Formats: sequence, C-alpha cells, structure tokens
Amino acid sequence: MSNILGEITDFLHQSTHKTVELYFITQEILSFHEGKLLNRALRANRRLVVEKLTDASFGRVKVVDHLVFTFSFKFPIPKNPAFYRSEMLCLPRPLSHGHLAIDPDAQIFTLNFNIDAPDSALTVGIRHEYKKLIGVRFG
Repeated sequence: MSNILGEITDFLHQSTHKTVELYFITQEILSFHEGKLLNRALRANRRLVVEKLTDASFGRVKVVDHLVFTFSFKFPIPKNPAFYRSEMLCLPRPLSHGHLAIDPDAQIFTLNFNIDAPDSALTVGIRHEYKKLIGVRFG
C-alpha cells in the first residue's frame, strides 16, 4: 500500500473524487490529564475520511471512529512528502489546541488535541494514532 501522506496528497491534487476513506490496521486512543495517562483504547480496522474543499489550499479530515462524537477539522494541503505536521484548524468546541502529524515512513497518522472544560484544571489531552494504511476507497 502507498504511504499515508502520498495517498492524501495525490487525492487532494489529482483526484476528481470528493472524498477518500483511509483504512488503518489499528487506532490507538490515549487520554491524559496533567500529563498522566488516564485511558488507552486499541481498536482494529479504523478509518478517517479526507474531503476536498472549495478552497484548494485546504483539506478536511472527518474523524469517524471516535470515543465520544464525530468531528472534523481543516488542514493546509501538505507540501513536504517526507513528513507533515500542522495545526488542526476549525476544531469544534469543546476541542482545542489540535495538531496532526503524518509520518509516512512509520505509517502513522497522529492527532493531538484537548477537550476543554469550564474549569481549565479538568482539561483532558487526547491522542489518536492511526497505524499502517491498509486500504483506500474513493467517494
């Protein structure tokens, strides 16, 4: 299978489709409070949906395999084929301070963000790690 970053970049630059679903062997979800691990969930056969936007400078990722609710965010289209890191733009509340990283060599797509609480002492950090791309489906 091609690398994650290559699939996303090729889709956003060359495909006539509106979406691509990326299928991964596993998804690991970690939650943290004040730097301490709260919970770890490992799930098999997970997916993300990447969408084209009318602004060709950005794409959108829809997180459909989640623990609480489906959400999406915008990201600048990747330019570096070796590694990608960016802010997660337009995150829905209560999510904040998000960033994504794609390491094509390690075959890992990582999302990091916070779930804000009215009391900042209760804010929880979340990390989603999608590992080993096993398939794509265009829509």
